Amino acid sequence: MIFLPDLFEDVIFPSKVSVGLCHGGCMFPVDSELTPTSHALIILVSYIQNGIWKGNRPYCVPSRYRAISVLTQNLKTSSYHLTTWKTAIATHCGCR
Repeated sequence: MIFLPDLFEDVIFPSKVSVGLCHGGCMFPVDSELTPTSHALIILVSYIQNGIWKGNRPYCVPSRYRAISVLTQNLKTSSYHLTTWKTAIATHCGCR
């Protein structure tokens, strides 16, 4: 759970949000639920064949998101503004 006013002083609502976390490296075989990209699979198979990483290792990262509505206050004018943060909540993780 992240407390938004600690990060953004103009955020009024929501005060707390669970943004979802994706973490860790991907290894072969990759779970199909992680929807690996072709790039990630090629890097992983290359590692299996050669025993060394050629480039960066694929990691589990957000691949789908859910939006949240955020109410902010302009601290100079005291006006309020409702915005949508389209990629705020990770709803699915993938191997990239």
